[in-house]
Amino acid sequence: MHFDGMEITVLTKADGPLTKHISLNGSEVKSDGSACVMSRGRARRMQVADIQHLATLIEGLQSSQAIALYRVPEDVTLGRFPWADESDSR
Repeated sequence: MHFDGMEITVLTKADGPLTKHISLNGSEVKSDGSACVMSRGRARRMQVADIQHLATLIEGLQSSQAIALYRVPEDVTLGRFPWADESDSR
């Protein structure tokens, strides 16, 4: 498989884990994303050079972080989310 690199978005939730609980209920997969709601936080673009770089990045994520596997358009300003509480310094 050939990989020429890509740009991803790293999301960091300001208050709590950014996680999803996945379990089996018999033969059915149950997915609960209620803890995954993110109303405050930060986003940043990252260049990923190769698969090893991506693996290292994923391995180093905190429970309050996730990645979006797409390139955010240039006209979108990243950083603190515009709806974030202005007193939040995280």
